Amino acid sequence: MIGLFTFVNLHLAEPPYYFSSGQLANIFTVYLLGVLITPLSGRLIPRFGVRTAVLASLFTSAIGVALTLSVPSWLVVIGLAVAACGVFIIQSATMSFIAGRITQGRSLASGLYYSAYYCGGFTGAWLCGIGYAWGSWPGAVASLLFSQCVAAFIAWRFMPA
Repeated sequence: MIGLFTFVNLHLAEPPYYFSSGQLANIFTVYLLGVLITPLSGRLIPRFGVRTAVLASLFTSAIGVALTLSVPSWLVVIGLAVAACGVFIIQSATMSFIAGRITQGRSLASGLYYSAYYCGGFTGAWLCGIGYAWGSWPGAVASLLFSQCVAAFIAWRFMPA
């Protein structure tokens, strides 16, 4: 999500969009969807299981990322919203996974999770920057989708069903 929202600003500032600084700042209002999505996901995760929730949310987020390749700006914004919602659900699922599996040292487990989350966010943003440098916005999208595929493999391989 860090790479997505960092580099989509460069994309939307270029032709054919020419978004102003104010318009680019308003893109971040899609983060407000987290206020709605996070509590809803808390009810759905136990029903489907953590791994299924993470994999479905990664797929949803990937659809949102792919939508940002569209030309109409309103569809790009919808893509950002869909991608962000997927990430919010993933965060809820992984935190509930930690809370349900760890009986001792929960604060350490949470700290390790957040360290991995931010290191992963940095790495994903860095890869997105490389993708953007090599292939403009489609290159950034390709790197984002690659990162999501890696995350899906990790969830599928290491999270119990």
